[in-house]
Amino acid sequence: YKLVFGLLRSNLVEGVDGLYISKCLYDPADAPLCPIFKLGDIVKLSGFSFEKIAKEGGAIGIVVDWTCNLDVHIKHCKPEYSFHGLYGNANEMDEVRTSMGYNFRYAKHYIENGVSKRTLLKVFGIRFDIIVKSLARKFDIIPTLTAIGSGVGIFGVATVVCDLVLLYLLPKREFYKNMKFKYTDTEVQNPDSEAGSMETER
Repeated sequence: YKLVFGLLRSNLVEGVDGLYISKCLYDPADAPLCPIFKLGDIVKLSGFSFEKIAKEGGAIGIVVDWTCNLDVHIKHCKPEYSFHGLYGNANEMDEVRTSMGYNFRYAKHYIENGVSKRTLLKVFGIRFDIIVKSLARKFDIIPTLTAIGSGVGIFGVATVVCDLVLLYLLPKREFYKNMKFKYTDTEVQNPDSEAGSMETER
């Protein structure tokens, strides 16, 4: 598994070596990093009955989830395994499921006494689909500053829009205008006055 940040990881992470693999067996609680699985455990963890799936076949998805925070040490980036039946719901009764089991047909052709014949075989089995999904995050100052700048810009535009609505669209816009803007008296000197009297303008 290769990360876009130039890092390379596999399911043989720190502590999973040859000695560990030779003795371990996957268990969600006791050995969650062991890559050795028992067929019965996989079927059980997928929510289906081994007796049913052994008789009629089935398809099981093995999901390897890599969710990593690259702001911490890479050793904390470890896989998590989960198992899901790929037909129906494990809680449903067999009678109401849309499709049960996994099987396919193929023909075996042969010639007997100069006559071409074939035998049509219906084969049941267990199919495993290994699905690897990943999500890696790492802090970057440039997208952070871009997001902050965008937020500040949005707040500035929001202020202008609110003022336009309150000043020109609302029924009580005159009241809001009087509360927002305050008019003051300005005193100017009359140049024609000998005493330099002051006139008041509004």
